[in-house]
Amino acid sequence: MRRPFSCLPLFAALALAALVLAAGAAAPAPAAAEMSREIFERVAPAVGQVRARDCRDGPARSGTGFLFEGGDRLVTALHVVAGCSRLDVYFERGGGRTLGAELDRALQPVDLALLRLEGDAGAPLAAAPGGPQANDELVALAFFLGAPSLDNKSLKVTFGATRLSGMLPAEVRKELDASRAIDLELEIVRLDGHLLPGASGAPLLDREGRVAAIGSGGLQSGAASISWGLPAAHLAGLLSAPAGTGGAAAGAASVQSASLYATPEPESEGAAPVARLHCGELAFLPLGSRGFRELAATADDMLGLQQLLDHFALYGVTQEIVEGFRFDVYVPEEQGAAVAVPDWMGTPVEEDVCRAYGEGAAADSTVEISFGGMHLAGAWQLQEASALAEFVLLRHVNWWPDPSFTYLAPSQRPDGLVVRRKTFHGPSPVSLRSALAFETLAARDLALFGIVAIDHAHDGPAADRCAMMPGGPGCAEVAKALERMAHGVLAAHLSTFPIY
Repeated sequence: MRRPFSCLPLFAALALAALVLAAGAAAPAPAAAEMSREIFERVAPAVGQVRARDCRDGPARSGTGFLFEGGDRLVTALHVVAGCSRLDVYFERGGGRTLGAELDRALQPVDLALLRLEGDAGAPLAAAPGGPQANDELVALAFFLGAPSLDNKSLKVTFGATRLSGMLPAEVRKELDASRAIDLELEIVRLDGHLLPGASGAPLLDREGRVAAIGSGGLQSGAASISWGLPAAHLAGLLSAPAGTGGAAAGAASVQSASLYATPEPESEGAAPVARLHCGELAFLPLGSRGFRELAATADDMLGLQQLLDHFALYGVTQEIVEGFRFDVYVPEEQGAAVAVPDWMGTPVEEDVCRAYGEGAAADSTVEISFGGMHLAGAWQLQEASALAEFVLLRHVNWWPDPSFTYLAPSQRPDGLVVRRKTFHGPSPVSLRSALAFETLAARDLALFGIVAIDHAHDGPAADRCAMMPGGPGCAEVAKALERMAHGVLAAHLSTFPIY
């Protein structure tokens, strides 16, 4: 992936890696937006979970909406309700009422809808004067991940293009242009942080509880999504739009709504919120399953990825096999990072960090994925924190780096990401063979996460023998083990922070 570095003693190598990470992550993150309890109690009753059923494209949907310009009028994202014949809105903080609704007006190029409720739900929210500026802190109030409980999440407005076309990769722009799913010249608000499924149509509020923007969508490609909102200025156009049904919202494979998520049926409204995984100091949420090509689209090291793929192909793990890999994605609640776990591993187990192992048909796999993260008080803490993270992930200190697949120095990106990837060999505590570990350590905005894939019974000589004679005795089992290892290594490599 990069040129090798000298095989320093382990703790010296840890200190060197941490020191360079610290140098690249010196800028502190802005303080999170805060909303007083008084303001939250005032605005929360106006926010409801929008539930759409009997949709022409099949699955039920859920999103978020908010009262605006009247107690019986609710704003949400058009893609949540378009093409669905049965709509209702659940107001958890508004007495737990559920009101039927119908689509009253739609502004399709902007992806906004105005619903008419079957009754008065309370006091509407007000729009903030002017538009949000870069570095402004906003609070999203939403029913994240389809859960029937209202939650809040801090988001930061970032610098960059204010048109949707300016923040999307070329291949995604081309797809969206062909599908006409949304106006590419739409004025948007760039967001730093995940706009989780369920937040489409959610109010993004300033510190005074006024609507500064509306949750819209996110880029599906990549482990870590790129999210945006709509300036509240678009609300005036929605209110003056002609009455109508709005039709079915166009779709695009590369762009996910932030809320196309299975809607809880009424009898399950009291279900517990989506389970969080506590991995070190960070709480991670499941974001669903994605294929290799989706994650590879926004990898932060394309050259290193290609070198891994070429190496795996030498041992029979071809591009065709890799294209079939799927990954479960987990994201921290507050940071924009995301980690990928092979889909055959099942739900990670909370230990000192989160660890995932094979289950079902893959229960005999020797591959483990471990990940976790921590908040940093300042850049001065990163040296110690990164060394500690590596020690916890690798479980012991008796590892030596593989120069062929270890970065010479951490890679730095203009948005503040500092990442280092290393491969290690060492004794296995669970087998008579050696172990192989592939690690990613990444930091940005004083948040640090690490992920490591460990094959606890890596048989290098057998892999070399079967690469030369694929039909030899035992090579079918060796091929299966190598495929599992490659899946784990790619999961660690594709875990990253998104580009904003």
